[in-house]
Amino acid sequence: MVDLRYNGTPWAAEDHFLELTLAKESKTIRLRFLQPSGLRINAGFPTQFGLYISDILSKGWEGIAIEVGDFENQTIHFYAKSVERC
Repeated sequence: MVDLRYNGTPWAAEDHFLELTLAKESKTIRLRFLQPSGLRINAGFPTQFGLYISDILSKGWEGIAIEVGDFENQTIHFYAKSVERC
């Protein structure tokens, strides 16, 4: 992970999004997570060794379909309504 940006205003939660920029060797991609919730960043961030992005739509949670977290140290974790590549 080379960049994390949270965008939003207090009066329009439905417009909030979180962007993660990921890089490996010469390839870079940016993912936009719409309506993030439950964002937790712990000590040690941003030293993740691997992130998971899981489709949890089958859990039936209202407005939540994606779960993101750190495999190794749990330094970041959040949920989102959806994800798209920017």
